[in-house]
Amino acid sequence: MSAFLVDECVSSQTIQLIKSLGFPVESLQELGKYGTKDDDVLRLARERKSTLVTYDRGFGDITGYKPYSHSGIIVIRAHDSKSLQRCHQVLEKLLKTETEFEETLFIVDRNKYRKRRK
Repeated sequence: MSAFLVDECVSSQTIQLIKSLGFPVESLQELGKYGTKDDDVLRLARERKSTLVTYDRGFGDITGYKPYSHSGIIVIRAHDSKSLQRCHQVLEKLLKTETEFEETLFIVDRNKYRKRRK
């Protein structure tokens, strides 16, 4: 089963959703890693063999974060609480459908998700 590392910008509702689906989840806050730089966050996820879950759109840049260089990234593109609720529906579908996260970038918005592999 895949494990997830949640960036500090991610809401507790998103964390609860992932946990409710039975996935192991750790947050940067739980690990005492407040203010960690993006490259170090990704390195930590890779070391823990965890897929990173974030709202930080910068992680969606495949020129900076090539899919083969990480254990998976899910970028959630919510603009407000209403769109976050819809993103959660799409995220739930993703987590129930996909089985392979390693070396894959997922972009989740309020209507769909896209994935890009190496």
